[in-house]
Amino acid sequence: MAGDSGRWEAALHFLDEMWEWEVVPDEVTYDTVIRACQRCQRWEEALHVFRQMRRKGFRPEEPTYAAVAASCRKSGQDQLAESVEREARILLRDHPDYGRCVKVMTILGRLSLADVANVADRLHQDCHLYRPVE
Repeated sequence: MAGDSGRWEAALHFLDEMWEWEVVPDEVTYDTVIRACQRCQRWEEALHVFRQMRRKGFRPEEPTYAAVAASCRKSGQDQLAESVEREARILLRDHPDYGRCVKVMTILGRLSLADVANVADRLHQDCHLYRPVE
């Protein structure tokens, strides 16, 4: 964890710079920043970025909710964690990929921030190629 200590600050700085450069971050960017904050036990920053994400009109997926809730819970903020989890259950209860997302986030939690960013970028690219059959 000591090697990760400044990464949450760099991630937050990058997010701020994106807005300054008029580049709109996407859900993957927000999730990556939240995960960096979570890994460095910065629950307040993770919650701040999560709230900013929602204010900007993005709908977080289950892994993002899970990262924020875990960050809060690990820091002793159980009521906040329960609030985030309750919101996720209400908003995502019918999400077909719920179980799969939990497994993926468990795996990603073991990677470095750079590896998570690379995986997230690849998943984002792959998702644009996939179109569900209706």
